Amino acid sequence: MERAVQGVDDRYQRSLKMLEQALTLSPQNAYLNAKLGILYYHLGDYSLAYTYLHWLFTELDAKELDIESLNSAMIALAVIAIKQQH
Repeated sequence: MERAVQGVDDRYQRSLKMLEQALTLSPQNAYLNAKLGILYYHLGDYSLAYTYLHWLFTELDAKELDIESLNSAMIALAVIAIKQQH
């Protein structure tokens, strides 16, 4: 079982690195911001997750997202807002 957990952590770290690099090239990309916010949410970094997701919905065009990404981003932001009493 421990190997499976390690594999998930490795995948999250690889994804984190790729998303951060992609955002340096395209910081206004709604999809990349959503995915990075959701990833930080899954990693338990609610502060960074909130930053990316809040920016997505207040400064970027969230309508660019597919329905699944939009749904995941909205749920993650709502859970964080409730936890942090925003």
